[in-house]
Amino acid sequence: MSFEDSIGQALKLMPRHREAASRRASSLGLDDLIDEARAQGQLDSGALDLLLMGTRYRARALRSLKDFLKGKPLKPREIEDLLVLIFASLLSRDKMPAPVQLNTFVEIAAKSFGPHLKGLVNAWGRQTLRDRENFERERREQPTEWLPLAWRERWAKHPALLDEAARRGFERPEAGVSAFGKDLEFARRPFSEWQERRPFQAMDPGSWDLVRWIDGELQGIPTPNFLDACAAPGGKFIALALLRSRHGGLKHALGTDSKFPRLTRLKENLATWQAELPSDIQTQVLAWGEDLVPESIGSKTWDLVLADLPCSGSGTLHTRPDLLDRNPFDRLETLQKIQASILAALGELRPRHLFVSICSVDPIEIEFVSRCLKRDPSFKSWDRAHSKAEPREGLTAWRL
Repeated sequence: MSFEDSIGQALKLMPRHREAASRRASSLGLDDLIDEARAQGQLDSGALDLLLMGTRYRARALRSLKDFLKGKPLKPREIEDLLVLIFASLLSRDKMPAPVQLNTFVEIAAKSFGPHLKGLVNAWGRQTLRDRENFERERREQPTEWLPLAWRERWAKHPALLDEAARRGFERPEAGVSAFGKDLEFARRPFSEWQERRPFQAMDPGSWDLVRWIDGELQGIPTPNFLDACAAPGGKFIALALLRSRHGGLKHALGTDSKFPRLTRLKENLATWQAELPSDIQTQVLAWGEDLVPESIGSKTWDLVLADLPCSGSGTLHTRPDLLDRNPFDRLETLQKIQASILAALGELRPRHLFVSICSVDPIEIEFVSRCLKRDPSFKSWDRAHSKAEPREGLTAWRL
């Protein structure tokens, strides 16, 4: 696929284009959008790279763009996405000459927004090139300055955490897709291989570490009945169902989620794995702590329950750089009420083994869940050995 086609694909998933497309597109997380586009064959490796780098560098690009425009408004608003991608492409792509990149962006601007914007796009690209060395030095030496103010203020007393988050957040991802196959071998696979061969399930290395840890904790313990309370879109649910069917005699598994669109994604992923999973795999829309728990669920003895709680997502910057566009902590009070209600509802089930996790490294969030469970965390993926080329998701988990 050509560079021009990759830009076009990436643009569709950038914030302004998503807002213009639909309310649903603007409300979904970037990881869900990428999964959908990947499944529909609407995202190649070049587009994915552009999209992730554009999202990573967006906050810094907009700061620079504000100075460049000197108060002039952008029309149409969607041109902002193209200008951000230019900034990210010129700072991160080193195998394509900068003039070729810039000329391609100028032509796309003319085709998509009108020839009158060619001058603006060209001038912005040239300005970015003039400042490129300064930008690269700043990102390398002061990565925390590229984080939003909300993150820097919240973690000011945790400089090591702030530095780690910044390093992960602005690191260019390795090519390919992390995924496991039916042989349960987890690897980073070429984009083309992931699209052509099934079944594969995309999954972050940290999430894979989590399910392997859970399976290891249960070594030799049968778990015929498994409930995943926050299962969509299904990576952890499928992986743990496969592992437990081989090591724990899994016979029945139920995946629930509070939102119907997310449950639809779970069903689509499960359909891919139908031949590999036990026959009794069910899904159900259920908001734990809000909905009345059906007798069929409440009366069953659950050997294993996983609750991957809704959270700030502060540990997932390398896979969810769209979090940089907003303060992920401004909903924390609401999230804490949801977390507490889910845990209280699951406690009523009195499961034999309960595992709780959050995709977060935020000290306040971890402390809150710990207080709810009256237990310190048992698992932290950032504490595990990792290489720079393969960052781990910031997961924290508890075993009860």
